[in-house]
Amino acid sequence: MLLQSGVLSPLFVPLRVGLTAIGATALLALSASPLHAASINCDAPGQNLQVRINATALGDRLDVTGVCDDGPYVIRQDIKLAGPATLSATAGSAGSVLTVFGAKAELRDITIIADNARTGLAVLDNGSVNATNIVVSGASSAGIAVTYSSVIRISSSTIKENRLGFNVSNASTLRLAHNTIVEHNTLDGINVSRASTGTIRDSRISHNGRFGIYVLWDANLGISNTEITNNGSRGVNIFLQSFFNFFDPPSTIESNGIIDVNCEGRSGFFANSTQISLTKVLFTSADCLDSLGAPIF
Repeated sequence: MLLQSGVLSPLFVPLRVGLTAIGATALLALSASPLHAASINCDAPGQNLQVRINATALGDRLDVTGVCDDGPYVIRQDIKLAGPATLSATAGSAGSVLTVFGAKAELRDITIIADNARTGLAVLDNGSVNATNIVVSGASSAGIAVTYSSVIRISSSTIKENRLGFNVSNASTLRLAHNTIVEHNTLDGINVSRASTGTIRDSRISHNGRFGIYVLWDANLGISNTEITNNGSRGVNIFLQSFFNFFDPPSTIESNGIIDVNCEGRSGFFANSTQISLTKVLFTSADCLDSLGAPIF
């Protein structure tokens, strides 16, 4: 910080000597501005977002505006990408509109339209993404895919109209919070599998074609203060030695097509909450376990 207890930090004291009040004010304004922020307007002729991403130095921010439609794009270094901007891929693209590969990236105010790609945003190979106010739609596979020990933290975002909203697999981590909406995906809203973990807070998962949340193959997921409603088949499906935890503030799971919560395959359903609104709950035979590994009934 430039100001500490009302005085300038020692680094700036010599520069103040002899400056007028106007000069000192200008110096403070200059010092408070971002030091490493480049920009690109994709609507301007001759602009290429991938070229600018490649040229962005480690830790720097790239401000993006306009419609960038010459993807796919790949981030391989730790950078910040800030909109408002829309990203899409050219026709015939088989992969992701945007891939974060083994890097730490921050995304803000970005819309990803994946009509020409299997995935909107992919986070791979120990990659990590912090995303705020993003929209991902149109993917034929997953709106957001997180795999191979990767992490996504996402808030205030909308993931809609994909086949899967999220596909989190292979020891990866999902942190979803703060009014994120996962809706109108043709299969599942959120799919967490293969030793992956996650938490969902203060969000809504609704009107997905099959399951709101599917937890399977040794996965572990917890939710609080979240609505899981009006999904086509099951609100939550817990399967194959996986674990699902409810925490306070309580969540609401209701008005789903067939079953609100299904638990089977030696999995666990843990009600660590003072109140759960469940209208339809099915535990298949004795395969749903409590926190001590004993059958629930």
